[in-house]
Amino acid sequence: MENKEKALKAVELLEKEYPDALCSLEYTDPLQLLIATRLAAQCTDKRVNMVTPALFEKYKNVHLCQCRHRRNRKIYLLLRILQD
Repeated sequence: MENKEKALKAVELLEKEYPDALCSLEYTDPLQLLIATRLAAQCTDKRVNMVTPALFEKYKNVHLCQCRHRRNRKIYLLLRILQD
């Protein structure tokens, strides 16, 4: 099973288990959702929504995120998968 197939299956199972779930994070595409979710693990969704508009304006795509350095390698690889 390919990564995209696994991701789609995971989403399908989550939607089935939690049909009324809402996301309080503000985003416009999968890349922004991934970044916002990662940030939300460190603080509140409200705080993430306060800082991400400026972040997303400055870094509009995976190439500008500067996530290539070793500490952020996993994030960079996930972002590449989402962009493909």
